Amino acid sequence: MLGSECRRRWRSCQPVDARTPRLRCGFTAMHDGYTATASRTSRQAVQELPMMNNDSAAFGTRVQEEFDHRVERRLETVTVSDGTRLSIKLWLPEGSAQCPTGVVLEAIPYRKDDVSVIDDETRFGFFAGNGIACARLDLRGSGASTGVLVDEYTTIEQRDIEEIVYWLADQPWCNGSVGMIGISWSGFNALQVAAKRPAPLKAIVTACSTDDRYDNDVHYLGGVPLAFYMNLWGSALTMMNMRPPMPETAGPQWLEEWTTRLRINPDVTSLWLSHPYRDSYWRQGSVCEHYASIDCGVMLVGGWADNYTDTVFRVLRALPNAQAIVGPWGHTWPERPEPGPGIDFLGRCVRFWRHWLLGEDNGVDRDPRLCFYVQDYVYTREDLPFRPGRWWGVNDLDQVVSSATYPLGTGGQLGVADTTGATVRHQSVLSVGTQGRHMLPMGVSTDLPGVQDADDAGSLLFETPVLTEELVILGRAELRLTLSSSTSAGHVFARITDVDADGHSHLVTRGALNLAHRHGHAPEHIAPMTPGEIVTVTVPIKASSYRFAPGHRLRLAVSTNYWPWLWPATEQGEIEIALADSALVLPILDEDSGLLVPVDLGEPVIAPVPGVVMDGDAVPTWTVETSADGWTRVCRGAGGSTSTTLDSGWSITYEQDDSVYGIHHGDPLSAWMERSVLQRYSWPGHEVVLTLTTRMSGDADNFTVHRDCAAVLDRKLHFREESTGIVPRGL
Repeated sequence: MLGSECRRRWRSCQPVDARTPRLRCGFTAMHDGYTATASRTSRQAVQELPMMNNDSAAFGTRVQEEFDHRVERRLETVTVSDGTRLSIKLWLPEGSAQCPTGVVLEAIPYRKDDVSVIDDETRFGFFAGNGIACARLDLRGSGASTGVLVDEYTTIEQRDIEEIVYWLADQPWCNGSVGMIGISWSGFNALQVAAKRPAPLKAIVTACSTDDRYDNDVHYLGGVPLAFYMNLWGSALTMMNMRPPMPETAGPQWLEEWTTRLRINPDVTSLWLSHPYRDSYWRQGSVCEHYASIDCGVMLVGGWADNYTDTVFRVLRALPNAQAIVGPWGHTWPERPEPGPGIDFLGRCVRFWRHWLLGEDNGVDRDPRLCFYVQDYVYTREDLPFRPGRWWGVNDLDQVVSSATYPLGTGGQLGVADTTGATVRHQSVLSVGTQGRHMLPMGVSTDLPGVQDADDAGSLLFETPVLTEELVILGRAELRLTLSSSTSAGHVFARITDVDADGHSHLVTRGALNLAHRHGHAPEHIAPMTPGEIVTVTVPIKASSYRFAPGHRLRLAVSTNYWPWLWPATEQGEIEIALADSALVLPILDEDSGLLVPVDLGEPVIAPVPGVVMDGDAVPTWTVETSADGWTRVCRGAGGSTSTTLDSGWSITYEQDDSVYGIHHGDPLSAWMERSVLQRYSWPGHEVVLTLTTRMSGDADNFTVHRDCAAVLDRKLHFREESTGIVPRGL
């Protein structure tokens, strides 16, 4: 059923006493975790295939070789209150034993000793060289820490981190002040731990993170299950537990720990699907439930191409101690972003830490509360390296942003009110959305959305006349619709695009709503649509800042599907929109207010890259196939294999990571996604081969999640497990 470019069949290999499949090589970037690496000698390949959040771009970033402080690196093991042993790597500035300093902590499951070595060393080496101690914690069940990673953002995880915060504050080289930093997972838990108010925690830097685990993460969007990421990320956690600990750092008990992780490896995709509404599961760890609990300094970092941008604006409004930077980039650090421009983010962090951890009066508290990048038009492409635009700083958004209402009119007009009482009906084909690309672009050359013409062709369109002057937005738009539905279940997806002088459409921002969630996402607010009943709904559209140029048009594209981002509703239905009562509301930025300050955020600079060898020939691919029998398949992978080798001889090889998303044009219940992974870990005298295949599908009543996991140690089958989770669908 799958095309040859989409699905790579398993080939047999010849392990001894093991029935282990070898998968042909491929690639898929995952939410913060592994992505493949490429040859260090090939600049293009290195930059396309990062290990973590575009970390391979470090090889092309300016390096600071000399610092004020030499840095000592050491490993520590801390036993927390329940007996679990947590592994920490420290970067200590020379002289901190005699003159204690503040310390910055990052706590993530992405293995400090191999997966995140580039990410950690280029940042924490920089901080420590500038006099700020650093600590990198392997969460329990990851890397060299004991235990099992049972889920993300658990209360146990937060308790562990709190204990580590107090442990760090008590060290003789620490002055008692602790900060936290992180991107995505570690950005999430920085907010969560800040809400616990451990006394030593003075400030956090949280990048590409969320305050709302239900509606602003990789599981649901607008109340719709995320087909692209739900099981992609669930299987990523499965693979995290399958990876063998490094004997060099985990010690002689590594085999026992690894076996325990393999045996207690939960199906978190099924867990997340079993919570289709904003219940207590999602409220735990969502700081939007209690912003006032955070009383430390906060630096928020976001990117317009990332999917977590709304958190920046919500938290900035809620917390008086918060400052924020939002650039054009995706799910990457600002010192090595994609697309650029990058900034001197590490230098700004050092200044932030010196203020909050060392008490320096260096003007941080007088900086603009929000520094943001207004994006200018560029002909978009999937590997866009740089987006033109301009940096501004502002303290009070309400003084520079106002709302403007653009009514939906007849004939696809936007901004011209309908006076005839007209309605318009629309039902999208199920394959609309294939130009959407990755939800969290991480620097891979296939991640960014390209020209939107194909998706626009299957959508309901409204657009302004050709603009005669600039139109600049900053913030979150919303689409207000008065509509009815032909079915009891349905979705609305909205995109704002920039139509250039040649008629090509370029994505600016987007948002979604499950119509059954029109009153809210809590269980008590869920209500199916009554076919034919007229209701008024609001579709939230992700925050952005963009300059629409004279000679261009602003387009609104409305669809009832968005594959493969959104899992389709159980019924394929039609919506009917009352134009006179429907409008797009835009946040208009007044650049001539006199209240905006031009800001110069500098150029990226990092500490030296550690000694690792990155080799391989994998090149990322993203294809869309439509067959004569009505199937559309979106395929994300690569050809070739990639490896990373440390000085110790420890090596990781990625031989396959392919994801395929399939749907039949006439059947919303035909939707499925599959992922196939093969990873190889080797060190002197040993080799581990891991394989994982997983499939998510659904019928009218249930979702089904199937996993097949195998681990081979030294060519003998060490562990294998198949599981199938069947979860009732929510509305």
